[in-house]
Amino acid sequence: MMRRLMSFITKLTTQQQSTAVHNKNKSLTKKHSVLSLQAFTLLLANLINTPQSIAITDPLSNTEASRSAPKKLCLTGTSVKTSPAYGEAFINGAKLGLMQEKDNRTALEVHFFNPSPLESIKATKKMISSDCDGIIGFDSANDIIPVRDLFEKHKIPLISLYTPITTEINKPYIFSMQRPIVDNVQHILNNLNRQHTFNNILLITSIDKSRMRDYQKAFKAKLIANKQSFTDISITEINPTIENIIPLFEKEHKPDLVILLTRSSLSAKIVNYIQQNYPKHQTTYIGTVSWGSSKFQPFFDRLKDKSITAYFTRQNTYFDPDPKFQSVIDQYRLTYRKEPMVISLLAYDAARIFNRYFINKTPSSQSNPFTGINYLGVTGVEFSTEGNLTYHKLFTMKVTPGGYRLSE
Repeated sequence: MMRRLMSFITKLTTQQQSTAVHNKNKSLTKKHSVLSLQAFTLLLANLINTPQSIAITDPLSNTEASRSAPKKLCLTGTSVKTSPAYGEAFINGAKLGLMQEKDNRTALEVHFFNPSPLESIKATKKMISSDCDGIIGFDSANDIIPVRDLFEKHKIPLISLYTPITTEINKPYIFSMQRPIVDNVQHILNNLNRQHTFNNILLITSIDKSRMRDYQKAFKAKLIANKQSFTDISITEINPTIENIIPLFEKEHKPDLVILLTRSSLSAKIVNYIQQNYPKHQTTYIGTVSWGSSKFQPFFDRLKDKSITAYFTRQNTYFDPDPKFQSVIDQYRLTYRKEPMVISLLAYDAARIFNRYFINKTPSSQSNPFTGINYLGVTGVEFSTEGNLTYHKLFTMKVTPGGYRLSE
C-alpha cells in the first residue's frame, strides 16, 4: 500500500499541465502548474497516519481566472483509501474539465476520508469550515446520510458521482451524476423481458444497504406492474444466510431469473454456490452497478465459472461509442500519459457544471442552486436553464467469459 501511494504521489508531484486562460488583452496564455511535493507528502502522511480529512489547494488556483474571483470546489470521498489510482483519476478528471472552461473561476481542494459515518461527518464539517463553495464526491449513500441536512443549511451544493438519489438522501442541494434507480430497473427488465420469458423469479436483497433497499422497492414495483410473480428474500452483508435459497432450488421449478441486490463479493458467492450445486440448471442473473465497470470487474473476478448469463446496467462505460465521450478519453491520455477511469469523466463534467454555477451564482431563494446552468455533459447528464436535471445515457452490460461487454 505504501509503495502504491508513493508512486501515486511521485507521479503527481512531477507532472506538469497546461491550462489556457484569458489575459487582459483577451489573448490566450499558457500557465504550467506543478503539484507541490510538500503538499502531497502531507497527503501521504494524513492518509496513512490519521483518519482525518486533508485539504490541498490545487495549482489551478494560481491562474489569472481563479485569482480574479476564486471559488473553492472540494473533492471528497473514501475511494483513495483503497485505490490511490482511483483518487488520482478523480482529481485529474476534475482538473481536465476546468482546463476546458474559457473562464475558470474554480480552485480545487481535496478532502478524502476513511470509510465510516463518523469520518464523513468530520470531513463535511472540515469542508464547511474551509469555506468550500461546492462539493463533488461521497462514494455511498451511507456516507451522505449522516450529513444530508448540512448542505442545504450552509447552502453548499453537493454533486455525488456514483451515488444515485435514494430515499434517505433526497434532500435540497444534493444532486447525483447517476440516474434514479427506477430508471435502471425499468431499463434492464424491459430489455430482458423482450428476449426471454421468466416463470420463477428470485429477488435477493441486502437490506442493510440503503441503495439496495431502494433497488428492492423499484424491482418489486416493476415486477408487480408486469404481473410477474417472484419470491423475495432479504439478507445482510455482514451475516448472509445463503442457505435460505437452498429449498428454492430443490423444487421442481427452480428460479430461472435471480436478481442480486448485493455487493459484488456476495453476489459472486451466491452465483458460485448456485452454479456449483445446480450446474445443469439454466439461470439468468441481474445485478447492479456494484458489480463494477469495464475496467474494474470485482464480481467477474470472483466468479468460478465465467460462462454465466448475467446482466447489469451502467450509465457510463468505456464502451460508450459517443465521439465526444471518446474525445475526452483521448484528451486525458494526452494530458496525463495514462488511462482514465469512468470517474475521471464524471468528475470532468461535474467540475465544469460547478464552474458555470460559480460564474452565474446570484442570491436566490430557489431550492435548486443550479437554476440558470445550461450544460450537457459527455456522460449524458444535462442541467437545463430551468434547473431541471435529465440523463441521456444508460447501457446494459453483459457478463461474458472475457469480462464485461455491451449487451446492446
